[in-house]
Amino acid sequence: MQFYNAEIFHARQLPRKNQFSYKGLYFSFWLDEEGISSLPFFSWQKWNLFSFFREDHAEGRPLELRAWAIEQLEKAGLKNFEGRIRLVTMPRMLGYVFNPVSFWYCYEGEHLKAVICEVNNTFGEGHNYVVLDPLENKNRPMDKVFHVSPFYPVKGTYQFDFTQENFVSIQYRSEFGHFIATMKGHEYQGSLLRLFLSHPFYTFLVVFLIHYQALKLFLKRIPFFSKPKQRSEKTSFEYIKGESP
Repeated sequence: MQFYNAEIFHARQLPRKNQFSYKGLYFSFWLDEEGISSLPFFSWQKWNLFSFFREDHAEGRPLELRAWAIEQLEKAGLKNFEGRIRLVTMPRMLGYVFNPVSFWYCYEGEHLKAVICEVNNTFGEGHNYVVLDPLENKNRPMDKVFHVSPFYPVKGTYQFDFTQENFVSIQYRSEFGHFIATMKGHEYQGSLLRLFLSHPFYTFLVVFLIHYQALKLFLKRIPFFSKPKQRSEKTSFEYIKGESP
């Protein structure tokens, strides 16, 4: 298990510019270490300053985390996966978390075979984008099929970049605008109590910041798009044929 300080950056270019950055935190662990690794002020499946609950992931289904991840990989055509999986996500803090996106890194040996991007919106919905062979397919476009922000429609494409260690870049492109989000992590070696005190109530702050930025966009008169009904299939994986970064 490893905790990280994070630098999060978002920038919207069109139809009007809006950008922001802030400090945050996340942690990661190998799925086969769940319930084994432990640190003071951290708990598995029970309240603490920091904690992890399975029901915050895997669509809340009563599955082992690995079984759920394997199911997503098989939907994407990656059969008989026997490697290790590392989950990168925010923990609960004081019993609460909202994860806009979590990343499931799927390795066979040292080779990164896939990354499952588990995306959530503030309407209680989720969708999973499975990025196959992400190092070889840097920034190959995938269709956006899930409603995240009311200021962008469910149209356009995403481009994912996982080529740098502890760094993720996601770009959104459509006729309605261009958006980029990045997250850079720095390994944290101190006590979790000190980490908590440096980011008090951070998981609550995430939700506040989402609504604060939405208010800014509303006041800038950015076009508003109503939330459509979510599609029944909650996993997508196909790159757009014939298109390269």
